[in-house]
Amino acid sequence: MKFIAIAPDLSSDSVAAIQAAVSTLPEGGTKIYDRKNQQIYRLQIGDQHIIAKTYRISSFARILAALLGFSRARRSFRASVLLRQAGIPTPKSLFLIEEGSPFYSASTLVTNFCEGPSLRKFLTDTNPIPPTLADDIKNILIGLKSTKIRHGDFHDRNLLISPDGRPNLIDLDSARKRFSKKTVAHNIQEDRDRLLHSIDYDPDFQATLIEKLGAPGTPLLAP
Repeated sequence: MKFIAIAPDLSSDSVAAIQAAVSTLPEGGTKIYDRKNQQIYRLQIGDQHIIAKTYRISSFARILAALLGFSRARRSFRASVLLRQAGIPTPKSLFLIEEGSPFYSASTLVTNFCEGPSLRKFLTDTNPIPPTLADDIKNILIGLKSTKIRHGDFHDRNLLISPDGRPNLIDLDSARKRFSKKTVAHNIQEDRDRLLHSIDYDPDFQATLIEKLGAPGTPLLAP
């Protein structure tokens, strides 16, 4: 079995280059994460830096999800497209391949690379807080609500701070499309609360975010 998804604006030469690079993993990339059936590699193709996330599909539940088109890699690919269309800064999905016999057993998702430290590292290194950072984070949450997508793992390690001080949302493996307005509101509040709890080591910025977003357990403040 094999399934492939490609960003519509990707040239055939780029697709071939990505496929060639992915085929050399793990030797051809620098591993930056390795945990629970998932590895993440950073690669360079020409002057472009990309990220390749590889997944092992081993449990019955994950095999069934992959057969139905809802593997972690496919959910992440689709969520990236929808979020970017809504103006939410997140890595662009470039290429996805799932394969195995007789069922899917492995996925590889390729995205572009976002430069910058995680919000956790940015804060613990005591960098000056960009004046727009709290509003930018609020805009991400408002964007998630408007697209009816919950992130599911919204914390300080899944926001990367770019060189211009803007946050980029990463790790969309747990993203889910919601349809009930009530469920969407509840899920986005959960995303907000997890972020606030994750930065309790920086009470000043935590207080700034609470002022913008609302306190844990309360509705997300309106724009």
